[in-house]
Amino acid sequence: MSLIAAFLASAVAATAADLPAPPTIPYAPTDEQACDTTTVTVYFSKDTASLTEAAERALSEARDRLAGCQVDAVKATATAPVAEDAALSASRANAVVDALTRKGVQMTRTDADLTVETASDAAPMARRIELALTTSTVPSS
Repeated sequence: MSLIAAFLASAVAATAADLPAPPTIPYAPTDEQACDTTTVTVYFSKDTASLTEAAERALSEARDRLAGCQVDAVKATATAPVAEDAALSASRANAVVDALTRKGVQMTRTDADLTVETASDAAPMARRIELALTTSTVPSS
C-alpha cells in the first residue's frame, strides 16, 4: 500500500470512529406552527377603503401563513398621498383588520396602532396599509 493510500485509510478510520452512533428513534416533525411577527401589505385605489381582488388574495395568503396563530397586537403603517386624510387611512387599516377577522384569523386585539406616512400623489404604490401582526400560538382547549 502506498504512503498516500495508508494515510487516507487511517484518516477515514479515525473520522468514522469519532462519529456518534446514529439515532435509534425515528425523527417525527412536530405540527407546531412558529408564530412570530408577520407583515401584510395591502394596496388601495384612490379615495377608497374598498379591498381589491388582489388585496383579498394577499389577505387569504396571510390567513394561511397565520394558521395556528392568534394575533396579539396590530401595528398599521398607512402610506397615502398628502391629499388623502388620516380618516381614510384609518378606514383602510380597519378594512384590512376586518377582512382578516372575516377570513378566520384569530385576533385577541382588533384595534390597530396606526401611523400615517405621506407620499407624493405620483409615487407608485402610494396608497397602502402595512400591518405588522404580532402573533402567538393559539392556546389548546
